[in-house]
Amino acid sequence: MKTIGELLSRDLTRKIEEIIQVDQADEQSVYDEITEYVATDKIREQYHQLFKAIAEAPSEPHEGIGVWVSGFFGSGKSSFAKYLGFALQNRLLKKMGSSFADLFKTQLDETDKTSDYRISDLLDSINTRIPTDVILFEVAKERDTRKVTERIAELMYTVLLRELDYSEDFDIAELEIELEEQGKLDAFIKKCNQLFPEGWQKVRKSATRISRASRVLHEIDKANFMHPASGHIPRRDEIPPSASERSSSAPSSFGGGGATAKRSSSSSTRWANTSLAAATRSKTCAPRSKSSVRWARIS
Repeated sequence: MKTIGELLSRDLTRKIEEIIQVDQADEQSVYDEITEYVATDKIREQYHQLFKAIAEAPSEPHEGIGVWVSGFFGSGKSSFAKYLGFALQNRLLKKMGSSFADLFKTQLDETDKTSDYRISDLLDSINTRIPTDVILFEVAKERDTRKVTERIAELMYTVLLRELDYSEDFDIAELEIELEEQGKLDAFIKKCNQLFPEGWQKVRKSATRISRASRVLHEIDKANFMHPASGHIPRRDEIPPSASERSSSAPSSFGGGGATAKRSSSSSTRWANTSLAAATRSKTCAPRSKSSVRWARIS
């Protein structure tokens, strides 16, 4: 006589997650989640509305770009948002030999095969015409309890910086962006790795990141940057025109918050504007002390 476990195709002994974690993105977990997803008629309707709006957005642009997902505990908010993001990004699950979008469309199992506006058709159109990068994160996990005044815009910007492989410290990230714009970031990182064995990735997270970054700047450009031990803090009129001209937005510790940076990936080019960091920081963070971060230039 067979047991219930033997009658079922799925392994009943495997671990089943109590809740859906949006940051749990390993292929096996994602595959298990989507292949066990049960979409109700109401969920299909909501997905249809979203995909239709996204598909029509390029030809009919409007300001209504935000979506609020609400529901009781356990109603499926996290899974709805997670699978929406994964479907738009159309991530390839290499081990399973299938894309997430294909698994998603199969799992929705639409009964109306004749509709001109099926979810699968809309999703195919979006994946073809609108290549999308998705950043998923949980606010509760990301929020730093030490930053009680941090706004959601700052939190989102921090996550964006991390996704683009910049420092999560706004000042250091702004330095990286400016150096990248000038074509000097690779030289900066190379010199940092020579001076500090732990490398730039760890240096930029350390408590001494400002002083060490200042030293690296001095080493790669002694004509324009003084040694951090000099203690010289330049007046604004001492900053070379090339730096002050970049100060097109809110003032920052680098003398310019309007720099624009880009990171290229296989799917698209993503842009981050540092003015958001300067603007939000100036409104929400406490004033800095006299030891405020500044990169000393020689006039």
